[in-house]
Amino acid sequence: MIESNTNCHQLIEHYSGNPLALKIAAATIRSLFNGNIGNFLTHGTVVFGDISELLDQQLNRLSDLEQQVMYWLAICREWVTHEALQEDIVPKVSQRELLEALASLQARSLIEVNAVGFSQQPVVMEYMTEQLVRQFYYDISAHDLTFFNHYALLKAQAKDYIREAQIRLILQPVKDKLLAAFENQQTLENHLNHLLDAIRKRAAANGYAAGNWLNVFWQLHSNLSESAECTLHDRDFSNLTIRQAYVPNVTLHRANFSHCNIDQSVLLKPLGVLLLLPLARMASV
Repeated sequence: MIESNTNCHQLIEHYSGNPLALKIAAATIRSLFNGNIGNFLTHGTVVFGDISELLDQQLNRLSDLEQQVMYWLAICREWVTHEALQEDIVPKVSQRELLEALASLQARSLIEVNAVGFSQQPVVMEYMTEQLVRQFYYDISAHDLTFFNHYALLKAQAKDYIREAQIRLILQPVKDKLLAAFENQQTLENHLNHLLDAIRKRAAANGYAAGNWLNVFWQLHSNLSESAECTLHDRDFSNLTIRQAYVPNVTLHRANFSHCNIDQSVLLKPLGVLLLLPLARMASV
């Protein structure tokens, strides 16, 4: 008993009494160390250091679907139902698979659950947001469309304060990292044009890549200003699925949107639609 109490005190001191870190460490001790705190202290803390390292290890041990849930909760930034999560996840998953993943994440103390739905503690959401920015930046830089096609940079029809947070905490940091890497806006625009060609050739049906491309291009020009105008002259978006695109002020002269599947997007203000439809070939809005 004395040894057990000593181990408990050492565990608490190691994580400075952080309740979330201790909850995650407890789940790790149960699953990897057969509930033995002493073994964790002897071997585990070499790997599981501060809470960021603890979350690194937890994220690496998650299934693909569990990781998807973690990323989407960070994107949504509010309590969300499992039905809404199921709608967001690409490719589609069954309700049973999703509920099993949510139960597993809850058991690991990685998500919070209440009568409304599911969310994350702020420190976990902040960590996952950093991972989102890093992954989006990598995909855009490397023309690797896997992550870029499976997750949305923002949710176009979310509440204004949620969408503004998504822009400020995810989309804008991605843009800033890209501008720093490509040195100037024109070089980055050229890179994005090549990326659009890659999306047309490789992006999976019903994914987020084309909508994300529009969001990045809009952010590159708007700099968060609702009054700024983004021009998409002569761009070809035909036959693409455009999901979760938010481009509220845009000039679409000779842009081709024919046979597009436009879903959950805000491409134009109402008057803009009426004025610009004759100039663009848009199959569905």
